[in-house]
Amino acid sequence: MTIQTLSLASGALALDLAPQLGGAIVRFQHGEAALFRPLDPSGPQEARLTSCYPLVPFSNRIKEGRFRYGGVSYQAGPTAAGQPHAIHGDGVRRPWDVVAAGPKAATSSISIMGPKAGPSLTALYSISS
Repeated sequence: MTIQTLSLASGALALDLAPQLGGAIVRFQHGEAALFRPLDPSGPQEARLTSCYPLVPFSNRIKEGRFRYGGVSYQAGPTAAGQPHAIHGDGVRRPWDVVAAGPKAATSSISIMGPKAGPSLTALYSISS
């Protein structure tokens, strides 16, 4: 599977984003030097194999996918089958919508409650040398 990317550049800096791959950064380099480990194009195309992806709507682990806040109980659910805990939310496993894209900046967003439900999160990527 070939991943569509958005390329940003400024001077010797170059950044490739993959909104369809959980909003991941699949390449970041200065000249020929990789600043982040690039995604191997011949390997599996999974956000978790990139060097940088958004941990939304939360980072870290929520035990058994449940928590209480302000006297209200919330259920996040498990991240994967056979996994009892919620880890990093589902933003990395869903495509992000491209809101705007230019040569040095891009904006993408994702609904935190699934497609077309609830509030959304927005990520702004900008590069300058």
